[in-house]
Amino acid sequence: EFKVQCSSDEELRKTILAEYSDDIILFARKCITEDPHDAANPFKPLPVDEIPYIKELLKSYTRDKRIVVLKSRQVMVSWIYCVAILWHVLFHKGVRIAIVSKKSEDARKLIERIQFMHSMLPAWKPEMNFVAFPMPKATVESNRSVIYGFAQGADQLRSDTFTTIFSDEFAFQEDQDKTYRASKPT
Repeated sequence: EFKVQCSSDEELRKTILAEYSDDIILFARKCITEDPHDAANPFKPLPVDEIPYIKELLKSYTRDKRIVVLKSRQVMVSWIYCVAILWHVLFHKGVRIAIVSKKSEDARKLIERIQFMHSMLPAWKPEMNFVAFPMPKATVESNRSVIYGFAQGADQLRSDTFTTIFSDEFAFQEDQDKTYRASKPT
């Protein structure tokens, strides 16, 4: 955490936003995830400081052009990238992100995770609007950033350009080579 002294609430809000926009790890510590396996305590902070690979994946998101994560199930990687995507659209101008999954409904569920995390952030957060249908999407009007949800397939991404493409469970999607080639201009 950081401590600042400001003369107004708006000045404090701007200072906080500036701090979080520069530090994805600091932001990730504020993010709450949902654990459906723990009925007694389903809402938990992302364990950034307890699990070392979380920091590494978040840093990689800010640094690397292409990332492939080979992993087992239930290790929070989708949650980690949802945090990174939320940070990206909240604090950076003109960001266009595609979330791709096997079905449009699965992409919508990932955007709903982002919506949940956004709703759990403190009051200083920038406003974000969510639409589930016909195409899942989330927008931050104040900086013109947007997240779109897509079903798998090379033709889904062909007509757009994106800042980031997050393809969840890519190993289980059809036509991986065509999809990857279609996304390469991004």
